Amino acid sequence: MKATRAMTLIELLVSLSLLAVISVAAASWMTTMLRTQSTTSADAVWDRSASAILDLIARDLFVVDRLDVGGRGNTPRVEIADGNLRIRTRDHGFVGTVEYSLDARKSQIARSLIGAASSESQPPLLGDVADFTFEIEDQSELVSLPVLRVRLERSDGQSLERAYSLAIEDIQ
Repeated sequence: MKATRAMTLIELLVSLSLLAVISVAAASWMTTMLRTQSTTSADAVWDRSASAILDLIARDLFVVDRLDVGGRGNTPRVEIADGNLRIRTRDHGFVGTVEYSLDARKSQIARSLIGAASSESQPPLLGDVADFTFEIEDQSELVSLPVLRVRLERSDGQSLERAYSLAIEDIQ
């Protein structure tokens, strides 16, 4: 009859230490993967939100109030004033001005509806914004139409930019 051979204490300690090394490596890899996924997910959410804001600006530009009502005088339909983008538009029956602004203190972009009687501030549209710039390139009437360029920049340098063609009447 053969005697069964048991594991020695040294073999048991070596196998436990190998198991511990493998467990630490797996936990480290898992933590890194979860951190990467979280960062990637936050980047994707910011990109989608920034793109939605640019789409909202495009919608506001598309429904620019082209009627000269309410004695607007010589106020342009699209203007940059006090560091804010203002668009005279119609929004769900509201006729007035939509203003996009950056609250630099909170790093948030806000959209406000400014009417003749009152103004309505909406919740912030996007956070973690380092810069929100816009410029109107008033090009020669013979060459091309004016262009509104809007750029959103995140605090880590990531940015999203879009250009919109305007009618000449929009900026006059």
